[in-house]
Amino acid sequence: MTVGIYKLNVSSRLESVEDFSISEKNKELIVDFIDYCFSEGLGECRILKYIATLKYNSLSLQTDFEEATGRDIRRYVSSLERSDLSQ
Repeated sequence: MTVGIYKLNVSSRLESVEDFSISEKNKELIVDFIDYCFSEGLGECRILKYIATLKYNSLSLQTDFEEATGRDIRRYVSSLERSDLSQ
């Protein structure tokens, strides 16, 4: 029974990507990545986690994923490690 709930959540979460306060490029990259995940047979629970994580990462990085430098990524990971989210 819960599988149906997850499918519903993935559909609505994917539709809500357009409402995220992130760049259009990152929205496009997230949707493309989620399509890839489905094509590889990943489960709905994992995909829901990826959508939430990618949204958070995009908001935190404040730059397009494709344009983020190694330094941007290191700075972001460093801030994560020092936060409560590292646990």
